[in-house]
Amino acid sequence: MKKIVAGVAIGLACVLAVGGAALITKGFKENPFEKKSELTAEGFEMADEIELDIESSVLKFTAYMTLETADRLDDGTVNWGILVAPEMYFEQLDTEKTGQVDWVPAFEESELASMKRAHMALSVIDDPRDSGEKVCRIEYNVGTGFQNYNGEFTAIGYIETVTEEGTTYEYASYPKGETYATYGRSFSYLAAEALNRHAAEQVYYTPSNLETLHGIINGAVDAANGEETETKDGSKFAVTLSETEKTLERKESFTLTAEISPEAELPILWKSSDPDIAEVQDGKVTAKKDGRAVISAYVAGERYDCTVTVGEPEQAE
Repeated sequence: MKKIVAGVAIGLACVLAVGGAALITKGFKENPFEKKSELTAEGFEMADEIELDIESSVLKFTAYMTLETADRLDDGTVNWGILVAPEMYFEQLDTEKTGQVDWVPAFEESELASMKRAHMALSVIDDPRDSGEKVCRIEYNVGTGFQNYNGEFTAIGYIETVTEEGTTYEYASYPKGETYATYGRSFSYLAAEALNRHAAEQVYYTPSNLETLHGIINGAVDAANGEETETKDGSKFAVTLSETEKTLERKESFTLTAEISPEAELPILWKSSDPDIAEVQDGKVTAKKDGRAVISAYVAGERYDCTVTVGEPEQAE
């Protein structure tokens, strides 16, 4: 079993697109389209958006391309598309651990499975990064069975140029600070995050949406337990907090952790019943003033509590 402090980043589940019942939109980083290497195409970037469309049960990736870069695609020798695979496959091919891999030929020469969609449709939209410019959006959707609910996938857009001298590839850059190893997500991660928001922040999902989300968690538990088929019996992750009661002095702090079984890397949403007494950020609890507050950890929509007393406990009369 693994202890997870809130806020741990997880692998990814794959696809390009927007719309539908999106569960996660992380927001864009600074310096879009930053050129990172000779393999990276200028004006071509994977978006900092990874979404789970509940209605169609697919994970979605989005890539954006400047209009200047898209103009190159009018040449009949140029194709473009998306490469999707489990993050561990990308890692196996990155033998030098530099991230500077010619991915399409590397996958084609290996025995590792990947999904590649070439010559995808482009649609011109307003830049979501509020640049005031137009960009082209590339979309790709990937679905999966329950055995892959816990799998972490990643994706990268590519431009393929075919000439008499041969075929070359340029790749979309990742948002600043991201790599293929940190860009990934899984079905179970996104479903758990949606359930956390529903329980802790009252984000609305229809009964049908919730049934689908809970079904993904059930399947993720079954897969983690090595089941060959889905049980559909309402299986849930068991969570144990490192503390259920804690007494602190003002300005004192401690880190609350959650042990998840079967082992899984799921998002934890932390919340304090009274941040004026004790606040929590990524599992770190800090005492502010005398009193009591309940620190809650939400995992896949289930709540687990630790009561924090700041100062001297009140004496019973």
